[in-house]
Amino acid sequence: MSEFNPDFFIFTRLGVGVKDPLWFETRLKFFEAVTASSIFRQSYGNFKWIIFVGEEPLECVLEKLKNITSNFGERVIIVKTVQSRKAINEVIAQNRTSKFLITALMDDDDAWDRSLLETVVNDSHKFYSAGIERVGFTYPHGFEWLYTDLIDIDALQKGEKIIRKAGCYQYFYPFLTMTSFTFSVNEQNLGFIVAVHSSKGEILNDNNFRKVVIDSEFPAWLYFRHQQADSAIHKAHQLPEVNISTEEICKKFGLNYELISKIQSKAHEIPYAKKRVLGEPDKSSLLLNVSADETYHHIVKKRVDNGKFVFEVGKDVPRDMAYRVCFYDDVTKSYLMLKEAEANTGIEVLVSEFPKEAMLRFKIQKKVGNRWSDFIPFTGLDVAH
Repeated sequence: MSEFNPDFFIFTRLGVGVKDPLWFETRLKFFEAVTASSIFRQSYGNFKWIIFVGEEPLECVLEKLKNITSNFGERVIIVKTVQSRKAINEVIAQNRTSKFLITALMDDDDAWDRSLLETVVNDSHKFYSAGIERVGFTYPHGFEWLYTDLIDIDALQKGEKIIRKAGCYQYFYPFLTMTSFTFSVNEQNLGFIVAVHSSKGEILNDNNFRKVVIDSEFPAWLYFRHQQADSAIHKAHQLPEVNISTEEICKKFGLNYELISKIQSKAHEIPYAKKRVLGEPDKSSLLLNVSADETYHHIVKKRVDNGKFVFEVGKDVPRDMAYRVCFYDDVTKSYLMLKEAEANTGIEVLVSEFPKEAMLRFKIQKKVGNRWSDFIPFTGLDVAH
């Protein structure tokens, strides 16, 4: 492997087009504690990290970014343009030293397992040894982490007031941005990687690259969910919550535990932000006016107590609201049980009522007139007993 000396390029967009300094005040805290810390603490460090900041970044943001990444030295290249196919190809051409090329994409608020880049290099060498010289690959398993209780902005925009409870969840997502990599030999055109996520990897085949999903359950990445998330909060509904502490998450993914702890301690002070819509010209004000004294429906709490699943509805949910818990088994592809109650009463179900081999999910529905309507989407349950 001594002759295998790939150039490794990581590409990140940071607030391109945003002109809201208050948004950046929070975003850079997340970026420093999560993404920059994770990349800096990788076991493999021979990479170039390209950070696109847009054509006219705020000077205060640029200065802060340089301070955050100062420990990387020449491994970080800040580029004042948008992340585009042309820009990626130009950066690679200007900084390339090897015929072997690895690319990675990383959002400005996510993280990798500390050993992932080393794993990527080793797997790239395996591809090369097998005669594969153009391949895009993904590590599909990771964690989604809600670092604190979060108002669901998507639901809020649809008229539902829901709080997602803090927790870490298993997540399966092939070709999510930070799960996607390419390896190639003597390849000049890699700009197409900007569309790997949006095309679910199909863009690889369009460019004569093999498309490979790595067969491993190794949780390779951390999908960090917070008040500025640009996509739905708590997507990983199909698998159970992971029993892992904040300190363990930070250790595994290289996050700065001290900074994360400070962020968590003041999470209630962090403002929410609306989604950044691609192509939206005005990004001068992104913060949402979410009143702290508004009433939000707390997601139904679930716990296991003496061999029983116990469901309790948040105190702010109307007491006369009828609801039911729907238990679905992914093995048999069928509902195993529908359990009804009113919000002023809880629901208890014996764990032993379900097959040990069941892959169980539950969702909460509320009664609207004579019909049942989804209130809380599917969430995983562990039926081990």
